Amino acid sequence: MTESISDAVSHLETLLQDLDHYSQDASLNAVTSIVSRIMADIKFIRDEYDMRIIAEHVLDFPAFQDLSECLGCISRHPESENRDLLYIQLSILFHFGLSTPNVFRRLVRDDWIPVLKDILLLPDLGTVSFYTDTIVIANQAANLFSIDVKVSHVTVLLFDHLCQVHEMSLHELDIIDTQLLNYLCELVESSRNDNESFNYAVIRLLANTPELQLSITILLIGIFQYTPTRNLFYTNDLTVILDVGIREIQRVHDQNEELLHAFVKLLPLVVVSGASSASHKQVVNVLNKLNESAFTKLPTKRLIQRVVAELSLYDGHDP
Repeated sequence: MTESISDAVSHLETLLQDLDHYSQDASLNAVTSIVSRIMADIKFIRDEYDMRIIAEHVLDFPAFQDLSECLGCISRHPESENRDLLYIQLSILFHFGLSTPNVFRRLVRDDWIPVLKDILLLPDLGTVSFYTDTIVIANQAANLFSIDVKVSHVTVLLFDHLCQVHEMSLHELDIIDTQLLNYLCELVESSRNDNESFNYAVIRLLANTPELQLSITILLIGIFQYTPTRNLFYTNDLTVILDVGIREIQRVHDQNEELLHAFVKLLPLVVVSGASSASHKQVVNVLNKLNESAFTKLPTKRLIQRVVAELSLYDGHDP
């Protein structure tokens, strides 16, 4: 197990050094060469974090500075038969988009949303799970996941970000059909005991719109405020809800004040309903940080101050 981790790290370091050979080459041939070099070590790339290191390393190279030319080279609709190339292509596009948001908009214009749907629904890709076979279990600590797992993960991430930058028309919503929704729900179920980042990415895609997030958050607030249902969730469930809420309250920030207020109201209710004592401090810290932000609007600050004051009176017993 230790050797697997050591080998992966060693190959990653060597790969980054080799990629530096293209750091002064502005030609599109450099892009092709970079992709080929990454493919040579694909089995040692453990997960999205390794790929992020690689992508961020090469995206500063001159070959990636001409957005239009570079995308024309990388973003040709992929051949699903070559999973290694598909994974590298999708990963570079995803991390390219994180650093240059126009990339995501360009992919939307180039009709990549239906392409990503087709990739997710590839018959042999199936409902992948991280730790279902002997090989993956043996490599769990090293995060040496199968190529299908990696392709599925980065496809979900890219799909989610394209949906965030584009409001679909009624015609485009036909893409999100029952088959896709059923698949994503099965993916949530099959990956719930596996890699947290993958499971969370699928949930993010399912709950992509602020309207849906708001509806779910309001429903949870109602459950926690109603005495007969206050203790509906187990401690582990509360931990998950709290973790998601803390992540989302920092993501939404001032973009959607109504949704932000809903999260501010939800987090203390989760704590009072039986989350760990450490969660109490965590929520207070998150809310205080939000209150101190120069970007937080006055009505939100007032709500936070009231909620924190009420939470300070909580002594660990049900109200």
